[in-house]
Amino acid sequence: MFYVEFPFGTQPAFLLDHNSSCVWHDDAIAFRNQRPSPASLWTQNDCEDLIKAASYNIGQVLAMVAACLKGEPIRTGDPGAVAREFHLEGHILAISGSSIQD
Repeated sequence: MFYVEFPFGTQPAFLLDHNSSCVWHDDAIAFRNQRPSPASLWTQNDCEDLIKAASYNIGQVLAMVAACLKGEPIRTGDPGAVAREFHLEGHILAISGSSIQD
Protein backbone atom coordinates (compact mmCIF):
# COMPACT_ATOMS: atom_id res chain seq x y z
CA MET A 1 0.00 0.00 0.00
CA PHE A 2 1.51 3.31 -1.06
CA TYR A 3 1.06 6.45 1.00
CA VAL A 4 2.17 9.90 -0.08
CA GLU A 5 2.64 13.17 1.76
CA PHE A 6 0.92 15.28 -0.89
CA PRO A 7 -2.27 17.12 0.10
CA PHE A 8 -5.42 15.32 -1.06
CA GLY A 9 -5.98 15.82 -4.76
CA THR A 10 -2.39 16.81 -5.51
CA GLN A 11 -0.76 13.39 -5.54
CA PRO A 12 1.06 12.21 -8.69
CA ALA A 13 -1.20 11.18 -11.57
CA PHE A 14 -0.16 7.52 -11.41
CA LEU A 15 -1.67 7.16 -7.91
CA LEU A 16 -5.38 6.73 -7.28
CA ASP A 17 -7.29 9.86 -6.27
CA HIS A 18 -9.66 8.45 -3.66
CA ASN A 19 -8.13 5.14 -2.55
CA SER A 20 -4.80 3.70 -1.62
CA SER A 21 -2.74 2.30 -4.47
CA CYS A 22 -1.86 -1.27 -3.45
CA VAL A 23 0.50 -3.85 -4.92
CA TRP A 24 0.70 -7.52 -3.99
CA HIS A 25 4.00 -8.54 -2.44
CA ASP A 26 4.62 -11.21 -5.11
CA ASP A 27 4.18 -8.60 -7.86
CA ALA A 28 6.61 -6.23 -6.14
CA ILE A 29 9.21 -9.01 -5.78
CA ALA A 30 8.83 -10.01 -9.44
CA PHE A 31 9.21 -6.36 -10.48
CA ARG A 32 12.25 -5.96 -8.21
CA ASN A 33 13.93 -9.00 -9.71
CA GLN A 34 13.45 -7.63 -13.25
CA ARG A 35 15.31 -4.42 -12.45
CA PRO A 36 18.91 -4.13 -13.76
CA SER A 37 20.19 -3.95 -10.15
CA PRO A 38 17.53 -5.60 -7.96
CA ALA A 39 19.20 -4.67 -4.67
CA SER A 40 19.60 -0.97 -5.51
CA LEU A 41 17.45 1.69 -3.90
CA TRP A 42 14.14 2.18 -5.69
CA THR A 43 13.57 5.44 -7.54
CA GLN A 44 10.33 7.37 -7.96
CA ASN A 45 10.22 6.00 -11.52
CA ASP A 46 10.52 2.42 -10.24
CA CYS A 47 7.54 2.94 -7.94
CA GLU A 48 5.57 4.61 -10.70
CA ASP A 49 6.30 1.77 -13.16
CA LEU A 50 5.28 -0.88 -10.63
CA ILE A 51 2.06 0.90 -9.69
CA LYS A 52 1.14 1.44 -13.33
CA ALA A 53 1.76 -2.23 -14.09
CA ALA A 54 0.28 -4.01 -11.10
CA SER A 55 -1.78 -1.89 -8.72
CA TYR A 56 -5.17 -2.40 -7.13
CA ASN A 57 -7.33 -0.22 -4.94
CA ILE A 58 -8.03 -1.28 -1.37
CA GLY A 59 -11.55 -2.44 -2.29
CA GLN A 60 -10.15 -4.79 -4.91
CA VAL A 61 -7.64 -6.15 -2.41
CA LEU A 62 -10.35 -6.82 0.19
CA ALA A 63 -12.60 -8.45 -2.42
CA MET A 64 -9.80 -10.76 -3.57
CA VAL A 65 -9.02 -11.78 0.01
CA ALA A 66 -12.70 -12.27 0.86
CA ALA A 67 -13.16 -14.47 -2.24
CA CYS A 68 -10.13 -16.53 -1.14
CA LEU A 69 -8.23 -15.58 -4.30
CA LYS A 70 -5.33 -14.13 -2.30
CA GLY A 71 -3.96 -14.62 1.18
CA GLU A 72 -4.20 -17.54 3.55
CA PRO A 73 -6.74 -18.36 6.24
CA ILE A 74 -5.58 -17.66 9.78
CA ARG A 75 -7.01 -19.93 12.45
CA THR A 76 -7.75 -17.65 15.37
CA GLY A 77 -10.53 -19.35 17.25
CA ASP A 78 -13.18 -16.84 18.23
CA PRO A 79 -12.63 -13.60 16.26
CA GLY A 80 -14.69 -11.70 18.81
CA ALA A 81 -12.34 -12.79 21.60
CA VAL A 82 -9.32 -11.64 19.58
CA ALA A 83 -11.00 -8.28 18.91
CA ARG A 84 -11.77 -7.81 22.60
CA GLU A 85 -8.27 -8.88 23.71
CA PHE A 86 -6.58 -6.31 21.49
CA HIS A 87 -9.32 -3.66 21.81
CA LEU A 88 -10.16 -3.90 18.09
CA GLU A 89 -13.95 -3.92 18.35
CA GLY A 90 -15.31 -2.18 15.26
CA HIS A 91 -11.92 -2.22 13.53
CA ILE A 92 -11.68 -5.74 12.08
CA LEU A 93 -13.52 -7.75 9.47
CA ALA A 94 -13.98 -11.42 10.37
CA ILE A 95 -14.97 -13.67 7.47
CA SER A 96 -16.19 -17.10 8.40
CA GLY A 97 -16.73 -20.06 6.14
CA SER A 98 -18.12 -23.54 6.51
CA SER A 99 -14.64 -25.06 6.19
CA ILE A 100 -11.05 -24.13 5.54
CA GLN A 101 -9.17 -26.25 3.08
CA ASP A 102 -5.46 -26.71 3.65
